[in-house]
Amino acid sequence: MERRHGWILAILLIGAALPDLSLAGWTGVDRDSGRGVEGSSKRRLLDDDGKEDESGPSCVCIFDVDGTVWLSENGDARKGKVAGEAVGVINKCKDKGYGVAIASGSPENDVKKVLQKQVNGDIFNEDFFQSGAFRAGNLVKSTELNSILDFFDVEDPGCAMFFDDEDINEVFSILTGVTHHNVDESIGVTMKDLKRASENVPSGCGCPEFK
Repeated sequence: MERRHGWILAILLIGAALPDLSLAGWTGVDRDSGRGVEGSSKRRLLDDDGKEDESGPSCVCIFDVDGTVWLSENGDARKGKVAGEAVGVINKCKDKGYGVAIASGSPENDVKKVLQKQVNGDIFNEDFFQSGAFRAGNLVKSTELNSILDFFDVEDPGCAMFFDDEDINEVFSILTGVTHHNVDESIGVTMKDLKRASENVPSGCGCPEFK
């Protein structure tokens, strides 16, 4: 635990010591302009009258893939199996009205194949992959997280939960302000993880609870 926090503190101190970078190298996105987001910065939905609603959900479940949704075989992300409770967790987020997004450092094509063919092809379809809710292939996850926040037009980053198995990636959650939750890479994301993460979301978000 101390070693993990030491890494996080070290990276934050480096960022603070290099003001010329303004952490731009970490965030990679201009939150005002929405640069880096594919298409509109707001998720387009249909309201009850069938009219387009650009407000989108203010609460979002963001998932890493390898070690969170997908359990690789011997370190090979192309082989493995879906984490036991991952599909249920993703569906629960959708059922509760949360936006669902992916922030993965794994190769984009590999991630697409796993999500569409192995996890849930109804949710993870071509429309999803063409949207700003899908970010893959970048290990600097603050870039991905900021793009997702812009896409869903999330005013308070804490209203978005990020599930990831790599301790070091917590630094990117700190930099962007999202609610971070570490999962066990041996079993992937679980319903217990979902409940615990939601308990750390700011009450002002008004996000639905998971019981």
